Amino acid sequence: MSRLMISHAVTDVENWLARRPQRVADLAPFASDITDYVAADGSGRVVVALEVHDPQGLAAAMASLSPERAASIAEQGIIGPLVTLREV
Repeated sequence: MSRLMISHAVTDVENWLARRPQRVADLAPFASDITDYVAADGSGRVVVALEVHDPQGLAAAMASLSPERAASIAEQGIIGPLVTLREV
C-alpha cells in the first residue's frame, strides 16, 4: 500500500467536514485509513490522506466524472484542481 495525500480547496470547510462519511464511502473501495486535515490559516484548503490498496481503481475513479461522482464533488463543495502527493 502507498500513502497518498490529496489537497484542494472547498467552498465551506464545515460542510466538507460534515460530509466525511460520504467521502469515506467514495474512497473505501480503493483505500483505507482515510484522514482529513484542514488548513490552520482559515484559507479553505484541505487534505485527505489515505492508504491506497487499489491505485489503478483510484486513478480511474478520479479520471472519470460519473454523475454520482460529480454530485458527490458538488455536495462536498470541492474546488479544483486536486493536487495529489505521494509518500517517497
